[in-house]
Amino acid sequence: MNVNDKNQNKEFPLLEVSKNKQNEIVTSLINYANDHKMVLNITVKDINGDFPLLNAVISNNDKFVSLLMDYADHHHLLLNINDKSKNNKEFPLLNTIKNNNINIVNLLMEYSKNKI
Repeated sequence: MNVNDKNQNKEFPLLEVSKNKQNEIVTSLINYANDHKMVLNITVKDINGDFPLLNAVISNNDKFVSLLMDYADHHHLLLNINDKSKNNKEFPLLNTIKNNNINIVNLLMEYSKNKI
């Protein structure tokens, strides 16, 4: 099984679970990918330009954001916290501020500080 396979709308498992608080499934996907020497596509977008980090922020899922950042660091991947969706022109930090989620604001700021 390839955990990065997409359907006709360019949706893939990690993107789908990022839309809600299914952190156990996220952890299972990460563990499966690690066990099978796969690298999850954590920055890929669907046809609407949505991507896992943006969805996690929109759903106020601090744990998912933290899991993504840890995964990115472990696999030497870079999350673009300024990336925008195609249709909505929204980006993670703006949505976090709109949601008044200081925990995710701090996670994003700390992540970006460590990447400069």
